[in-house]
Order: sequence, then structure tokens, then C-alpha cells
Amino acid sequence: MVWTAQTQLPPIFVSIDTFGGQAGLIVTLSDSGFLQLSYLGTVPAKNQISSGESKQEMSTNEMFAEHGRLLKKIMQQESEEQTEPTDSLTVGA
Repeated sequence: MVWTAQTQLPPIFVSIDTFGGQAGLIVTLSDSGFLQLSYLGTVPAKNQISSGESKQEMSTNEMFAEHGRLLKKIMQQESEEQTEPTDSLTVGA
């Protein structure tokens, strides 16, 4: 896995779990007992953008128009305020 280079120690156990109401946290455990929770900072899109149901060939003008519509939807999605989790978890030894 590419992201393992970003963990502090090589994991011997990897799982996906929910902590503090935040789903999708990556849980890793090293052979020395170091437990790490990783959050990728992504929130699944609420509105999926589809390419449409038609499989017909599009003209160049239609493609540019469709591109403009999709770009507008993408920009609207990106401009929506994203909320960061306010919960925290402290693990002490």
C-alpha cells in the first residue's frame, strides 16, 4: 500500500472503523503496540454527477456544453462549506 510510507511505524494490523461518530478512520497497529488512527480528510459526495443515460455520440458543441454544465456542478460542490470533525480521541500510556 502506498500510504503505509506515511505511517510512523509499519503496521501489522489494518482496519477501517468509526470513532467519535467519524466513520472511515484507518486503524493501524504496529508490532510494538503503537496504535494510530488516520483520517484521509474526505467526505463522500452527497450528489453524484453522472454522465447521463444517453450513449449516443455527441457533437463538439454538445461536448463543450456538457463540459460547461459539469464544470459548474463541480464548482458548486467545491464551494459548499466542508465541516471538520470536532471530536477528538486521546490515548495515553
